[in-house]
Amino acid sequence: MTLFHGTGHTDPRQTMPKGVGCHKDQSLGITEPATAARKPSRHIAWDGGARMKIDISCPRCGDGHGVQSVPAAHAEGVSTSYGTDLTTGVGISPSGLMPILGTTTVERTHTTALARSLSMAPAQRPVGRLLAIGLVLLIPDLLALAVLALALQQPDEVGLLATLFGAVFFLGALAIPSTIAFCIAIGRARFNTRVSRGRRAAHVVWSSALYCHRCGMAFWPFSPAPNIPAHQAFPPENFRWFVWHAGDYVDA
Repeated sequence: MTLFHGTGHTDPRQTMPKGVGCHKDQSLGITEPATAARKPSRHIAWDGGARMKIDISCPRCGDGHGVQSVPAAHAEGVSTSYGTDLTTGVGISPSGLMPILGTTTVERTHTTALARSLSMAPAQRPVGRLLAIGLVLLIPDLLALAVLALALQQPDEVGLLATLFGAVFFLGALAIPSTIAFCIAIGRARFNTRVSRGRRAAHVVWSSALYCHRCGMAFWPFSPAPNIPAHQAFPPENFRWFVWHAGDYVDA
């Protein structure tokens, strides 16, 4: 019999006879606990120094292993590739017009359907190309204006008033395409400004959401902003509506 050091009690594990073919826990009368049911996955967060448990399991299927943050799920669906394209054009040389052939490096962005449905904001609409087109379409107006100035210096039998009326009508007709291009560019610029102004508020809602790959639903483990329901599963399209509504560009 072996005694504990410094005590008068015996260690029952050391008094067991050798060669007994039973489990150590069973020899001590300890039964193995039954396997517990799967519990919801919980994440421990810190809020002002206070310890807070957040349930990150999917509210629809109850699984917490296939859950991923929405920014990570979105990033996995966006990739960039680089390639070379053939470009053609016409150049001016001392001998006249000549064709030009060349290559250019092109950057392409590939986005999956899931990444588009989980996007934080709509894509920015290009404005520079429309402005350039509008300026090019103004060239006929400028040429016609120069011709009109010369015509006014030498009035004909028609009369000055009739000449001015015809010139204004003609210049207005020529300016219609460029005016349309400028109006579309202004509308896109306003849209881009509205999206840029609301991205910060939308990012708070978007970055705190989770996506379940098992059932294809997005949800918030907690409400990051007013009118954002927590622990409710939404399809990606409905989830995007909440995010865009928080950024105030859902109807832009």
